[in-house]
Amino acid sequence: MSRITASALTACKSSGPSTLQLQYASRTLSDADVVAKKGPHSRPSIPPSLSLSSYSAPTSLSVILKRTICIDIDAPFVSAPLLSPIVHLIQPSLRTSTNNSILESSDKPILSWLPPNPPPFAAPHRYLFMLFRQPEGFDVAAWTEKFSTMSRLGRMRWDPDGFVKEAGLGEVLAASSFAAAA
Repeated sequence: MSRITASALTACKSSGPSTLQLQYASRTLSDADVVAKKGPHSRPSIPPSLSLSSYSAPTSLSVILKRTICIDIDAPFVSAPLLSPIVHLIQPSLRTSTNNSILESSDKPILSWLPPNPPPFAAPHRYLFMLFRQPEGFDVAAWTEKFSTMSRLGRMRWDPDGFVKEAGLGEVLAASSFAAAA
């Protein structure tokens, strides 16, 4: 497991001044939640909405640009995560509005949302969302171009530590996760 992934999992368990929250279909998802393939709490076909808890505007955390990365840390099976992590989303330029804690971006994702899809008979997979500070002068267009040809196979065994270092993202600011059933 990468250093960044381990740091994000630790952040999921802490309740610091800002906690990343995931909302999907009017439901707040947490580390203990398992979403099913079908039904009233089905897997997100679009990325969950992100927000920061303990929000009070304006704060230094609310006015800086942030980025989120989502990875599946259990592919193809929890007991044998040989293909992990699989990167499911890289969304740049997130910021909170002055009225609420919801993180929004006017930029398209650098890497578009790949909905959860654990293989049949697999235990639920954990989908980890990590929030980072986006460095000043970050070239969204260049990074989008770099990831534009990434195939599904290229998303597997992705190197979060290498990406975080190359992109100059620093440490995880906040994290959250949910699990998706096969």
